[in-house]
Amino acid sequence: MTDQIDEEVKEDRYHQLMAIQAGISEENNERLIDTDAEVLVEEIIEDGEGHRQAKGRTSYQAPEVDGNVYIDDPGDLKPGDFVNVHIIDGYAYDLIAEVKE
Repeated sequence: MTDQIDEEVKEDRYHQLMAIQAGISEENNERLIDTDAEVLVEEIIEDGEGHRQAKGRTSYQAPEVDGNVYIDDPGDLKPGDFVNVHIIDGYAYDLIAEVKE
């Protein structure tokens, strides 16, 4: 295709758009703080120092497209479990939650 813009300009515009989108996503996730959600646990992550986290997603987070929910101190949770959580923090793409008692 002729009359294409410079690759550098394309790259710059891409990064500008991604920064704007990250801000929008963070605002949306911050609105979820202090709410409850049901999460499907997909993975248990261990850091080698005894700290464990469950990684999962809500029904409104598409796999491999949207962010994840990270649950500290997941207890006996395992992949495939559904758990009710309380969202305590939100970032551009991910949420932090704790198991709701």
